[in-house]
Amino acid sequence: MKRLDTLLHLLRTGTAVAVLVMFREHALLAAVLAMGLYFASFSFTHDLAHGALRLPRRLNEWMLTIASLLSLVSGHSMRLMHQRHHARPLAKDDFEGVGAAVSLWRAVLVGPQNAVAVRTHAWGAANRRERRWIVLEYVLIGIAAALALSSGIVGLQVWVAACLVLHLTASAWASHLPHHPPPLLRRIALKLAWTGSASVLGFAFHDEHHAQPRLPCRALAGR
Repeated sequence: MKRLDTLLHLLRTGTAVAVLVMFREHALLAAVLAMGLYFASFSFTHDLAHGALRLPRRLNEWMLTIASLLSLVSGHSMRLMHQRHHARPLAKDDFEGVGAAVSLWRAVLVGPQNAVAVRTHAWGAANRRERRWIVLEYVLIGIAAALALSSGIVGLQVWVAACLVLHLTASAWASHLPHHPPPLLRRIALKLAWTGSASVLGFAFHDEHHAQPRLPCRALAGR
């Protein structure tokens, strides 16, 4: 089952990359596809951060770096803050959960500030080995973003912009909404649970995920 989950993540992210490249000169379509790539990467990174795919440790570490690069995120930094969120949900040091403790509009407003806080506190919480991974990831992110922006390829430039917007608004869509899902969004998420997306399943089965964090997100739909 874990091998199937890994293959599905690879297929989803690979397809998202291929389709974005295919339609790289269509700005509006590229924006939609770039968001699709971001959330495919987000889902993959999320399962890797929890060790839910049961990969060998060294392979999991490298896959975490590679998968998170597709959304221009430091996977090891994200893992530190996400594990803290699971250990102490909405505590004072749960920076990932800041958006869940305020209104939706407040979560949008504090998003940029919190995006910085999550990353700086992850660095402070990291040990020496984790910091080496984080440095490597930020170097790769810088190289990828610079190459994309200077490439002259619309799709790649839109991808960088989409990642930035989603980073700055994460307190709303990744923190507030999963903890306080509007009924309509939750019904839609339940209908789309078959996709296995961590983003979708976060709305539909958030409490179940907190109860069983090492269960692959795709499996939550069957619980």
